[in-house]
Amino acid sequence: MTEQLKRWVRPQMPPSPTGAGEPTLAVQGVLAVATLALSLATVTPLGITGAGLWGALLLAGNVVVSVVRMRTPAQAGERRQFAIALVGAVAAGLLYAHDPASWGVAYAYVVAISAGSRLATPRAIVVAALVSAVGVLGLVLHPNMADFPLWPPLTAGACVAFGIARRSRAQALETMGRLVEQTQRAAESDAHAATLAERARVAREIHDLLAHSLSGVNLQLELADALFDKGRAAEARDRVRSARSLVVEGLVEARRAVGALREDTIDLVPALEHLVAGHGERLHVVGVVPDLGTERAQTVIRVAQEALTNARRHAPGAPLLVRLESDTLSSQLRLMVVNAAPDRAAEAAPDSARPASVGGGMGLLGMRERAALVGATVTAGPVTIDDALDPRWAGGWLVRLTLVVAKPGAPGSSDRPEAKEMP
Repeated sequence: MTEQLKRWVRPQMPPSPTGAGEPTLAVQGVLAVATLALSLATVTPLGITGAGLWGALLLAGNVVVSVVRMRTPAQAGERRQFAIALVGAVAAGLLYAHDPASWGVAYAYVVAISAGSRLATPRAIVVAALVSAVGVLGLVLHPNMADFPLWPPLTAGACVAFGIARRSRAQALETMGRLVEQTQRAAESDAHAATLAERARVAREIHDLLAHSLSGVNLQLELADALFDKGRAAEARDRVRSARSLVVEGLVEARRAVGALREDTIDLVPALEHLVAGHGERLHVVGVVPDLGTERAQTVIRVAQEALTNARRHAPGAPLLVRLESDTLSSQLRLMVVNAAPDRAAEAAPDSARPASVGGGMGLLGMRERAALVGATVTAGPVTIDDALDPRWAGGWLVRLTLVVAKPGAPGSSDRPEAKEMP
């Protein structure tokens, strides 16, 4: 029982360290001056001897406690605040008992309200009870007790509820303010993350576009240089003209990419058809191609672009197969870019140089990293029997992108019929 009483009088939850619920220091000063002026005008007797001296000491004590309370910051320790409130409660109760008919009772109200605003509720109640108890006891001992009502000291203690209500409201407002600040910071953080993600997406688009265009131009210029060294100027000029055509196509592609970045959606099939047509081939579409959204559609286009660039670099002149297949059973969209075997490419273009390595490299790594950002996978390797392709592609190189999409008719999908062709 004793331990429970200690925990009740000494609560573990301190009040708000910001002095929530209390008036400003200026307002407290004005109230203190007004209370002192009214008390000086109404408290009797006041003097330097006898009962008058006692009254003057009590009034001075209340003034000192009020000044100390105002000068003590709300962040001061709980025990210190509690001790000041207890002293103030005794001084205010005794002043009321000295002259129940005076405005000195105002100090009791101030003590109770301040305790409710500054102290934890259990301690504030202790202070309020002490104010009322001292006031009632002094009134009982007063020689003219019958001439004065009991309600002033009792209501003075009850004013602690007003202080507690003010403190609770102020603390609730502080909590709401902190929540608003946290929400604003979270929104700013989300906006910053979205900005960084958009910048990264634009950077990837620019990188992929430049890598595709410039690598083709570089390849053509290297071939032109080699042909000039061999004295085959006519063929070299053809390569230079091809390089110029690639530059023009790159500019067109750049404008298209910028336009795609501004759009909410991208029409995947026409974009792929335009890309494949630039390499002298055509796109084969199998099944119903759903709407993928801007980012995933851009990923499919860039993977196709990189695969076509690699195919022309490593097997120039070789036949190409580009197939876009939508599998409704597995809810997958597959893009396949296949080039014929290198030896067939050499027969088709005997003057083209074939690099020592095929596939792999940073181009494949970049494709895989980009695909992973949208939940897709990219594989690359020689064509095998398991790929279920026409035998004429045997020995060639296959780049495959697999992307899981919503089933046709499901939310987030947009069905559009396409011609079914199987090469």
